[in-house]
Amino acid sequence: MATNVEKPIRTWILVADGAEARIFLSYPGEPKWRELHDFKNPQSRMRGVELLEGPPDMDKGDLPRDREEVGFAHRLAKYLDVSLSRNTYDRLFVVAPPRFLGELRHELTRQVERRIVDCLTQDLVHLSPRELTEHVQVHP
Repeated sequence: MATNVEKPIRTWILVADGAEARIFLSYPGEPKWRELHDFKNPQSRMRGVELLEGPPDMDKGDLPRDREEVGFAHRLAKYLDVSLSRNTYDRLFVVAPPRFLGELRHELTRQVERRIVDCLTQDLVHLSPRELTEHVQVHP
């Protein structure tokens, strides 16, 4: 006798800026989020001269800190893509300041983009999980 039990929708909430990111898991009807992963990119908080190995390539217009943020966005996008291929989340909600959100979206695969249900363009990465749930409404 087979029962048709629906599994709950797993929503990942990515809260990020150019130097730090956290991923939380949320289920409908559950007020608390569970923190799953924490990523750090301290290089993007360094001053430009601390990151230089040689003179900056001003022809490209890239500053060292900008390159660090792009690399961090790439790493996060890769992690989201691999995690989706392993079927670890159903929906994705992204919270990031506008500039970093743009960098991240540029790096995301189409498969991950299709899982995004909403984005919030604010820098909230330093809030506690409880404070985040007050600012971010993930489930209707």
